[in-house]
Amino acid sequence: MNDKHVATTSNHRLTVRMRSVTSFDVFDTCLTRKVAAPSYVFCQVAERVARTLFGRTATPSEVEDFTAARIVADSAARRATGLEEIKLNEIWNALEKLLGWPGVKDLWQAELDAEEETLVGVKAVRARVATARTEKKRIVFTSDTYLPASFIQAQLAKHGFYQPGDGLYVSSEVGKRKDRGELFRHLLQQENVRALDVFHVGDNPVSDLAQPMGLGIKAELLQAAELIRAESTLLKIAGVNHRPLAEFAGAARAFRVAAESTAPQGCIDLVADFVGPFMLGFVAWVLSRAQADGIKRLYFLSRDAQLAHKVAVELAPHFGNIDCRYLHISRHALYLPSIQEISEVSMPWMRRYWEMPRLDRLLQKVELAYRDVESIWQPVAGTQGGEYILASPADWERFWLSLNTEPAKSHLDNLIQSRRDAARQYYRQMGLYDAVRWGVVDIGWFFTSQRSLRSVLGLEAQPNFVNGYYLGARIGRCSRAETGPVTSLFYELPPDVPEECAERIIFNSLNILENVTGCSDHARVNNYEIINGVAQVVLQSDRTSQAHRVLVPQIQDLSAMFMKRNVQLIHLLRDENTVRGLLATSLRELFEHPRPQVASALSPIQFGLDHDNREMQCLVKSFTVQEALCRFIPFPLHRQPRNSAHQSWEAGCVASSPSTVRKLIKAHRELSRLFHLFRRK
Repeated sequence: MNDKHVATTSNHRLTVRMRSVTSFDVFDTCLTRKVAAPSYVFCQVAERVARTLFGRTATPSEVEDFTAARIVADSAARRATGLEEIKLNEIWNALEKLLGWPGVKDLWQAELDAEEETLVGVKAVRARVATARTEKKRIVFTSDTYLPASFIQAQLAKHGFYQPGDGLYVSSEVGKRKDRGELFRHLLQQENVRALDVFHVGDNPVSDLAQPMGLGIKAELLQAAELIRAESTLLKIAGVNHRPLAEFAGAARAFRVAAESTAPQGCIDLVADFVGPFMLGFVAWVLSRAQADGIKRLYFLSRDAQLAHKVAVELAPHFGNIDCRYLHISRHALYLPSIQEISEVSMPWMRRYWEMPRLDRLLQKVELAYRDVESIWQPVAGTQGGEYILASPADWERFWLSLNTEPAKSHLDNLIQSRRDAARQYYRQMGLYDAVRWGVVDIGWFFTSQRSLRSVLGLEAQPNFVNGYYLGARIGRCSRAETGPVTSLFYELPPDVPEECAERIIFNSLNILENVTGCSDHARVNNYEIINGVAQVVLQSDRTSQAHRVLVPQIQDLSAMFMKRNVQLIHLLRDENTVRGLLATSLRELFEHPRPQVASALSPIQFGLDHDNREMQCLVKSFTVQEALCRFIPFPLHRQPRNSAHQSWEAGCVASSPSTVRKLIKAHRELSRLFHLFRRK
């Protein structure tokens, strides 16, 4: 009987030893926090404790003092026990003595509550755990933490990792740590397996890689939840309060690793790295300023402000429930209704330096054809007809003469009046004539839409009726006398101001701002028409690709998801300098250091190069091997024309290129750097 028992035990042990165990680290592997570093959780704990003990909100200095004391208490508790690991209640006993607080039962529960609120599950690791289960692996979780094992188990279960029967090895419970190897020895003993039958996954190079491998355990370093450059850079901004930026960095990471969506991961990363933090900061600033100005309604101008409108709808309840409406409008739709006379002064949009002044295209702006002005132009244009390029002051004088000559003038006068009537009726339907203080929101630059809108509405004599809120204002913008009150978050600096100023990045990245944060799911508004007594919006035909039309709703839906998850961050954006730092840094990281998957996600984005979007260009276009190799040849020899997409956002085009091409371009840059260094010497 005894021999049989021994044999059974021996066979049992043999069976157990042959099973395969997969161990997962917990923090920053399975779970991560919505703050940049664990110590920022202490800021939230300080606020909870202040409400419990004093019935009020903690002051900034009290938050800082508590955080410092919490760190000191941790060290004091470790010295007092002399053990490898301590427990949370031991830290709090030391903390209460340090701060002289009265003994409040279970005050340390505030830290557990704050931790639970900040934790999210890493979806990529959750998938790894699920795969290991399907492969019949024994699942265990191993963590170095002072937090209770019961809390760790509950959080792992809450986020879809832990199941009944899984193993859990927590240093606060066992008194042994991974970073010293002892917790892994304990795991091997408790699981009764050989080291070679265990596979460990974690994020720390020492405790999750070096230590287990030193014991013969196979290990993999998985750092999906590590802060990436775009997130960690937020913590390096000088001259601002770091706490709001740390929470934004953590929120971006949490969204990047935890957001569940059918959209490609590159699109999720785009919203986490840039669009989410940028739009939350900008729209929170708009709503805050509008609320302070007594504005009751905001109109978000299409198309650039469509995404801002969707974000504002989520945030408005926190800013006095400002009525946020989306106004279908465009500069083009305002051109004809706002004309006071047919002249260059009243129609400055006819002549723009970046457009080729081809006669037929100029006439299309006012819905005329070459035949309407042929009698004036035939002696000059000859056989070129409408393809004639206006190249001299005399040509422009002839152009304005042709518009003021019949039959073109009558056609244009009738068109202006009908478009003005339709526009005013649409704006009346949208409430722009209501007796309520309202303002407009747009991405900005020259404020021409606000000027034209005031003209169409007939508000020139009421200079303070329309307020405008913009991301950026460029030199050359319309004056306040033309627009009414306007406020911008960024103002373009004079050219003699140093190039490295933060504001520069806003005005150097217009294509990104207009086509990413300004993306919309509809084509340009062409004009308005009255049909059966109701003003209707007439859109231009959409010339973008199907891929573009799929990507834009994904960006907008993910952005709305980001806002819902992080609406609590708006209270951290009271300081305008913090908002500027957040926006400028987020944009600079995307513009100068885009991640390959993010740049590639933007490759479907297209925008028009001309007034009528006849010529479309991609925001991102990968370099070819030939284009990369041509960089090594002096320009006069190869004369390879540069793609305009490469010129507008070279870093994005490089990042979206194949790895071989990226290496070639990097090598060329290094050679160029060494060459210029040698020349200086």
